[in-house]
Amino acid sequence: MVTPWAATEDLVISIMNQPVARLVEGCNAVSVMILFVAFVIGIPQKISRSLWFILFSCITLYGINILRIVLISIGIYARPSWTTILHDLVFPGIIYGTVLLLWIIWIWQYKSKVNPDE
Repeated sequence: MVTPWAATEDLVISIMNQPVARLVEGCNAVSVMILFVAFVIGIPQKISRSLWFILFSCITLYGINILRIVLISIGIYARPSWTTILHDLVFPGIIYGTVLLLWIIWIWQYKSKVNPDE
């Protein structure tokens, strides 16, 4: 269950009425999506191709981020002692790894347009 945090704009995630995590603005991955979009725009292709890739990628990043938040909440509930490792290493690796994978796909598409004979 997700409920507002008293006196702030943050949200609290609870499992079985036990608070396990607080969602702050940085958890929404918007800054990661903005960085990703800037990178895609920086490597030019047709505008329609770029817009479709940006749309697909942002939807993918949004879905991965929701999954990441769900999994970290379950992980903290099941193993509270792993909170630091999960929050600081594993789950940022998931979102940034997804961004890296999408960037690689974008670069491959760009390279195939620039060097079609390879």
